[in-house]
Amino acid sequence: MHAQADQTRYARLAKISQAINSKLDLTAVLDAVATAISEEIVLCDSVGIYLPQPDGTFRGYVGKPERINGITLDQLIVDPKVDSLAKDIIETRKSIYIPDTALDRRPDPRPIELFKIHSLLGLPISYGEELFGLVFLFNYGTSMNLSSSAIQTVEAYANMAGVAIHNMHQFKAIQSLLREKQLLLDVTRELSLCSTTEKILDTCFRYVGQVLDNTNIGVHLCDSIGSTFRPARLSMSSDWTEENWRKTHSSIKLNYNEDLLFQEVIRTKQYVLIPDIDADLRPNHEACRRFGIKGVFMLPLVASAEVLVTIAVVSLGEVRTYSEVDMQLAQSIIDVTAAALSNAIRMEQLELIIANRTEELRENHRILELILNSAGEGIYGLNLEGKITFCNPAAARMLGLTVEELIGQRHKDLIRQAEPDEAADASIFDVFDDHSFIYVQEDLFLTSDGLMFPVEYVLAPIVEDHKIRGGVVTFRDISERKSTEEIIRKTDKLSVIGELAAGVAHEIRNPLTTLRGFIQLLNSSPHTKRENLDIMLSELDRINFIVSELLFIAKPQCISFGQKAP
Repeated sequence: MHAQADQTRYARLAKISQAINSKLDLTAVLDAVATAISEEIVLCDSVGIYLPQPDGTFRGYVGKPERINGITLDQLIVDPKVDSLAKDIIETRKSIYIPDTALDRRPDPRPIELFKIHSLLGLPISYGEELFGLVFLFNYGTSMNLSSSAIQTVEAYANMAGVAIHNMHQFKAIQSLLREKQLLLDVTRELSLCSTTEKILDTCFRYVGQVLDNTNIGVHLCDSIGSTFRPARLSMSSDWTEENWRKTHSSIKLNYNEDLLFQEVIRTKQYVLIPDIDADLRPNHEACRRFGIKGVFMLPLVASAEVLVTIAVVSLGEVRTYSEVDMQLAQSIIDVTAAALSNAIRMEQLELIIANRTEELRENHRILELILNSAGEGIYGLNLEGKITFCNPAAARMLGLTVEELIGQRHKDLIRQAEPDEAADASIFDVFDDHSFIYVQEDLFLTSDGLMFPVEYVLAPIVEDHKIRGGVVTFRDISERKSTEEIIRKTDKLSVIGELAAGVAHEIRNPLTTLRGFIQLLNSSPHTKRENLDIMLSELDRINFIVSELLFIAKPQCISFGQKAP
């Protein structure tokens, strides 16, 4: 008989073990435990398993039977503050058997009276130091007459329940951890694909909202680390529109340095949960009233050991709270976001600097191009090989080419080759020594038609890191200047001839004057032949005329031009 009972007991334990190992849900496992106890203790009228509640009480979960006197088991509450028996079981973590409740005042008298309980067995469901619930057995009218062996058997079943609950808690914890890790991996992967701060923040909003089941999320961004914060972005799924959110912030003009909640988050770098703002002095109550905020959960986004962003998850219209696990997971998401957001902000700042610098360079280039194109002189640049890399329209025009045709030509090909035996590979920059910074030369440039025209060109080196990297040639057509110089040279020659003629004329005229005077004196003498004197005077006048012509050459003339009459 005892062997058969033991065999049946082992079969029940095996069934419970199988239920635990097959990872059935908690209800199925505890229902199997309650069934095993009710089948083991045949004199028991009711078996109930009670699980702890957040308020410290224990509520009925499963049992046999499921309904007693019309009351379902989940309607039964065990309160250790009222039920001293439950309190003793919790404190001692031991089973307590009361054969006659009339002789023991510890049980709560209300269920004793309601269900007419005569005998009662209470025991804990625990594993190690952790209490998972309570088990109560009772009957009506007579005692259950439980032996020590029967009580030990019930304890074994309760221990199996403790193992089952522990395993399920562990399994749920592992599943939760895996979900959290997978969530963080998903966040990290998505953030790696985001290229802007807007996309990064939207991704962060979506995952934080998913964890906290609240999409009313706003970001306050620090303009630069350690500086003033400003409202930056609102979740697209928020009950507010971003336009109204910004307008309200603009009208409030929130002073972040005086806001106790912001300053606490920034100082401690820890999240702060305020479920009911009316019960807390730290939030700005006027701002909360304007936004309709009932509660706030504020988290820091830390980059480079400083708070770069504060993220506020607010409750509108109702007071809400969050579990510690969810709050930690939300902070983990924000921590993952921190690196991506910091890099994106840094990149956007660099892009802005580059864009501004590029615009400045473009404007400077435009001005230089205008100056270059407006210059009347020809200008072109040379690389180290002596090839033209850029030029202005004036240079192309004077050489009879287009700008495109001129670029790429060699500087030497534009100059008349005065010395054909000169080494072709000699660099044009060999003209510079350690002390010269400019080279001025007059030469003849060749046009595309093969014609030559005189130029004066200046070759200036382009120096970088004390090395010549190229050069700039500036030249101008000096044809007019050359013509003017030729005219001046001819004028100078004529001037010299005139001066010489004047000198000669004066030297001749002086003795002529003397001779003429003496001839005139002889002419008054009656002995002188008249015809000879006339010849002499005629020749003297002719010489005087020639001298006058020489003086005319020496005298500066005023030339005036006019239109020829038809």
